[in-house]
Amino acid sequence: MAGFPFWEKVHYIETFPGLVVLHPSRIWHETNPFNAQGDRVLLVVTLRVMSHNYSDLYCNLQEDR
Repeated sequence: MAGFPFWEKVHYIETFPGLVVLHPSRIWHETNPFNAQGDRVLLVVTLRVMSHNYSDLYCNLQEDR
């Protein structure tokens, strides 16, 4: 499938304990099988962010690791 436009847009996120990934549900997403010992916790929620000013919805995120 080389050259298929979808593959140029794929982003892999390296996970680590405590990581939270938030994204719009309209973005295609999937996970890999969990083969480690212990529990895997997935939390799925539907949020609606409401504001009178769209600029209030965006902020810079900083990495504290």
